Amino acid sequence: MSFIHIQSKSSLSSIARAFGPAWIVMIADVDVASIVTGIQSGFAFGFHLIFIVMILTVPLALIQYVAGSVAIHTQRGIAENVRYHWGKSYSYLAAIPMATTDFLSYVAEYAGIAIGFGLLGINPTIGIIMAFILHNILVLTRSFKKIELPLIVISVVLVISFVIAAVLAHPDWYAVVTQGLSPLQPYGNKNYMYLVVANIGAVVMPWMIFYQAGAIVEKKVKRGSLHMHKWENIVGALVSELIMVAIIIASSSLGGHGMVSLDTIPKIMSFAGEYLKFVIAIGFIAAGFLALVVISLSSAWGVCEALNVKFRFNGGYKNRKSFFVIFYLESFPALILTLLAVSDLISLMINLMVIYVLIDIPVLMMTGLIVKKEGFIGKRYISKKTMIFFWIFFIIIEVMGIYSIALNGLPI
Repeated sequence: MSFIHIQSKSSLSSIARAFGPAWIVMIADVDVASIVTGIQSGFAFGFHLIFIVMILTVPLALIQYVAGSVAIHTQRGIAENVRYHWGKSYSYLAAIPMATTDFLSYVAEYAGIAIGFGLLGINPTIGIIMAFILHNILVLTRSFKKIELPLIVISVVLVISFVIAAVLAHPDWYAVVTQGLSPLQPYGNKNYMYLVVANIGAVVMPWMIFYQAGAIVEKKVKRGSLHMHKWENIVGALVSELIMVAIIIASSSLGGHGMVSLDTIPKIMSFAGEYLKFVIAIGFIAAGFLALVVISLSSAWGVCEALNVKFRFNGGYKNRKSFFVIFYLESFPALILTLLAVSDLISLMINLMVIYVLIDIPVLMMTGLIVKKEGFIGKRYISKKTMIFFWIFFIIIEVMGIYSIALNGLPI
């Protein structure tokens, strides 16, 4: 496929200034719900879903690349662009469903943090409250840079944790290659296809698009950084999907072919050695906290843009009142709901991945149409071939989602 070609080379300083939005959102893509989807994939079907996961690297990189490029060229977030071109009603259609499901995502992330602390032998309630307090401290800062730097550090911890987990699982690497990378998979199996769509939903989540665009506008990333933006998306997408592969490998080694639940994850981990259990616990905590922050920012940017409310971190507390309202409307009820120990949160997480496929429809469609509205293709900002692949992936993702729902019913 063809991406934007930029002749000039960015200096190290400009690379450092532009780096962050794509990398963070790609690693945050491996949130708790994605980890659970990966564990379920490996636990139920061994290495077989690795083939699908690796293929998903391509649409992940390309879709996020297009969304980020829109923000770089317009210096507007996705919902703000939608409002600019089609009015407030369409911007609500793009942002409000995302913000609504983000509440469920909060619950999933808190539940994952609870699982992580539980595996470490620490009271999960204490862990959840600690995460809530640290989350508040981080987002209350006046500088976006002071938020982004800790997120980059946490993302590195997340990557290292699951890479170590895959190694400690001592898998049959020959089977990983021959079974995992083979295109011959049990496509006729209804449960397999449901997990295929869940993995697709875990790859392209609507809050990712809003976060990357919002962070780019916040950092004022310019067109001269497009070459770096392209490679940040490609490398981030590859690392993100390799983490999912590592999760599948680690969970495959634990045996079993059934469905996991909130109660069975600790039992499954009892088959793991102490070191494996430790790094998986760290991975759960890092993934949950990273996603909590990213999701809260994506909701704030998306909803504020849809409501035509100006919000930027570097503008001081007075200009951030709307963010705090949105933040607490989502985070505090989610905290209470998680502490009340809602039953079967694992099913909620996996079902949420399928629901995301449907919520992606207006977000991805409008993102693609913005490219046409702004005339990017004619100005060589985005190649025609790139947008052809963008629409092909969009159609495939949605057809797969509708197919899975037709087989399994609408998740609730």
